[in-house]
Amino acid sequence: MKKILFIVPFLLALVLFLFNYRINRKNIEYIDMATQYAKDEQYDKAIEYYQRVINAMPPEKTSGGHLGIALMYQRKGDNTKAREYCQKATELDPNIMTQEAYQFCNTLR
Repeated sequence: MKKILFIVPFLLALVLFLFNYRINRKNIEYIDMATQYAKDEQYDKAIEYYQRVINAMPPEKTSGGHLGIALMYQRKGDNTKAREYCQKATELDPNIMTQEAYQFCNTLR
């Protein structure tokens, strides 16, 4: 009985680890798809895949996806929407603002 009680938390931890790995791997696929669509200038499709990344992650880990969407809106010529997504990214994680991201977001003002 004690062995079973020891194994159950271990199995639960293993299942949670595998579930997180699968989500992370899936997010990498979504980011790859978004990048490819952006290269092909299919910005709406790229936004769709960045949104999938955002939807699959905890909110505090979605600032990179928001910056990706901001860039796609900027490329579409919609600086208003791009600013909204830059603002959301910085609200979620002020540390996301690398020099390049900071310069990009400031060009939208």
